Parts: sequence; structure tokens; C-alpha cells
Amino acid sequence: AHWHSALELCLTWSPPRFPLGGHDAAAAGIPPGRPIGHVLARLEDDWIAADFADDRAALLTRLTRLAARSSGEG
Repeated sequence: AHWHSALELCLTWSPPRFPLGGHDAAAAGIPPGRPIGHVLARLEDDWIAADFADDRAALLTRLTRLAARSSGEG
């Protein structure tokens, strides 16, 4: 039955792992501490809202843009 498939999905699905970390943010120029946490949380929230559409490369591009904006370069 259809519900077996739904149950199987619930039992076996695990959420994707966010592909960026603090080292990525630091390498992009985000200051250590809370700024890194805020930027990564914002990116992860957007990533989840977009149904995990962006891959690591796309997220790194967004991170670089955020870092440039926060430093006044963009």
C-alpha cells in the first residue's frame, strides 16, 4: 500500500548536511565568533527554505558575496 512507502521514507530519510562550516566563513573573511554563526545560520536557513537546492559551490559564492558586503567591498 501507499502508506508503506511513506512509512519507509520517514524511517530512512535523513536531512542533507549543510555543506559549509566555520572554516569556510573564516576563509571568506567573516570575523570569528558571532559573525560567523550569524552568516552561516542565514545561509543555512535560506538553503533549507529553498529545499536544499544550492550545492557547496553555490553556497560558497553566496558566502563570498556576504563577506564582501560586510566588509564594505560590495
